[in-house]
Amino acid sequence: MRAEDNAKFVYFLVALNILPHSVELPNWVIISGLTFVFWKYASDHFNIPTPNRWLIYGLGLLTGLGVFFEYGTVMGDEASASILVIAVSLKLFEVKKYRDIMIVTILCYFLLMSKLISSQTMIMTIFMLVDLVLITSLLALHHSPLDQGNAKALIKRSFRLAVLSSPIVASLFIVFPRFNMGLGNNTQRNLAEMGFSDRLNPGSVADLMQSDQLIFRARFPNDDQLAPNQLYWRGAVLSYVDGLRWERGAVYKNFFRFRRDARPPEGTIVTEIHMEPQSGKNLFVLDWPSFVKFPEDRRNYRVKKYPHQIYESRTPFIKREYYTVYSQVETFKVNWEPFEQDIFLKVNGEVSQRVQELVDQLNSDDSLTAPELIRKIYDYYEKNGFVYSLKNPRMETVDDFLFESRQGFCEHYAGVTALLLRLMGVPSRVIVGFQGGEGSFLGDYLSIRALDAHAWLEYYNQEKQGWIRLDPTVVVAPLRIVGGAGELLDNLGENPAQRLGVKWVQDVLGDEALKKYFAAMMIFDQVDASWSNFLLKYDFEYQKNILQSLGISVSARWLLAGLSSLFLVLFLGLLLIIFSRQRSRGDKVTEIYWRLLKKIQQAGIVKQPSEGPVDFADRTLEALPLYRQELQKIFTDLLGYRYSSQLATKQQLKDLEAQIHQLKIHKQLNKEKSSSQEIGS
Repeated sequence: MRAEDNAKFVYFLVALNILPHSVELPNWVIISGLTFVFWKYASDHFNIPTPNRWLIYGLGLLTGLGVFFEYGTVMGDEASASILVIAVSLKLFEVKKYRDIMIVTILCYFLLMSKLISSQTMIMTIFMLVDLVLITSLLALHHSPLDQGNAKALIKRSFRLAVLSSPIVASLFIVFPRFNMGLGNNTQRNLAEMGFSDRLNPGSVADLMQSDQLIFRARFPNDDQLAPNQLYWRGAVLSYVDGLRWERGAVYKNFFRFRRDARPPEGTIVTEIHMEPQSGKNLFVLDWPSFVKFPEDRRNYRVKKYPHQIYESRTPFIKREYYTVYSQVETFKVNWEPFEQDIFLKVNGEVSQRVQELVDQLNSDDSLTAPELIRKIYDYYEKNGFVYSLKNPRMETVDDFLFESRQGFCEHYAGVTALLLRLMGVPSRVIVGFQGGEGSFLGDYLSIRALDAHAWLEYYNQEKQGWIRLDPTVVVAPLRIVGGAGELLDNLGENPAQRLGVKWVQDVLGDEALKKYFAAMMIFDQVDASWSNFLLKYDFEYQKNILQSLGISVSARWLLAGLSSLFLVLFLGLLLIIFSRQRSRGDKVTEIYWRLLKKIQQAGIVKQPSEGPVDFADRTLEALPLYRQELQKIFTDLLGYRYSSQLATKQQLKDLEAQIHQLKIHKQLNKEKSSSQEIGS
């Protein structure tokens, strides 16, 4: 590679390692970093002036203040990553010497590592492997003069180093103790927003249907088989109602922790919820939950339990995490807490005369039970042509829904039905969360996405002394509950390719290509989920099981740490023994090379500090044409022994020393100078 090509490679690597941070860092940080990279590139190729030292310091201070005002701190994952992005891009303006290039190269490693802290997805893992080879190639570029013009050889050497080091990495990964602890000072400023809200406004749930974003995955370790109409993922309970608007209300006033000795009940459905990074704290649980636990949270300190089976995490999910839920599939098995009925009977705001007349019509007989009243509400929906629609017509009041548009989404049906029940004296509330889920390629987990957002309600049954789930969507859109949100959207004419932004695949390559694309995405999601599941569960217990299978019994972390240290010392000692011979011969080649330089220096030719071996050899051969043949053989042998993967034999080194010893360049040059002086006189 030429010098300008080397510079382009450096700029490319810096930009490449900035781009993955665009997911969690502010846009202005990414744009600033890429602008500085392009500025440096433009100054090299288009004669655009570079900033002087004081302007660089000023830009660094200005962007540093911007990071502080963005996060309120310069500590934490995102704030530190932002400063690192700015620092690396500004450092390019100071790249003049070999040392500067090495600093930028090492900082590229740090950029990659800072991204791996927040993301270990399969895509990020693949990117890491490719990026490691490229960064190592940049190191090899400045340490392998023979290969500087051969990019393929450089990448091949870097890949070889990565492959050779993989057994070391795998061994350390298995042996060294794993501690599942979060990093402090997380700003939580730009975590992924899933759009879930613990309030219900017209259109709030419908908006989520436009997104295919993954919210969480659900696994059933005991292979429990549940029907689609049992897959209700509880998120929040809404008790305050004012027209079409529902909010959390008083049920969230107090929370309590699980007792330290609390244990999940026997015979329950066990579900593992693998959450994606997000800013919310809601713990989505399969109805009806009775116990929730995070791994290695022995005191269950992180889980906040509210009345009415509501659970939250004390901290948001800043990275992929999982927790275990123990649920009952029947409501009468749940130990419901006593509650004040007035909370779930109260209706805020005014109720129109038309709504009150409808309530009086439906509740004409005071002897009707709650199930009978619900049946009459359902009959009203069916007889008056109510339909399920994703298009949200302009509705501001309950009257608009019941008497004008007569169409709406799950949130409208759940909210209005719960309101009618309250007006009839039946305690009720709205539940928001998700319903259903898409099966995986191998069928071992469910993917719950934003489009699976759903709202339903619960009413209190006096006879069973428990809350009963009620989903009015079954009346107007049974396909939503049985077939899932995706099938309902397809049935309503929504193009999945259009929704997912891959309509071009269908337009350009056809329907068959689109099917293959979706199949490939399912396979990739399966691989990504398996990889994520392995990383999430690879803790101390997992390590103990692996070591026990190898015949190593470990009962404490300190013992594993001791074994790790012993393993590392033995491993490094073995490497020292294996490579001691290679290192001594490499030092011998360097010693012979310096001896050659000293002899050539006596003839007036001095190697410059920035001059590589190949460039110096070319200059020497040009300056001493009479000795080209001898010197070319010596230089070729030296460089070959120094950079070849095969070690030079003792005899080869001995012969090379003899050739250099026999060189009489300085004496020959003195004779030639004397002869030229005589001819001139």
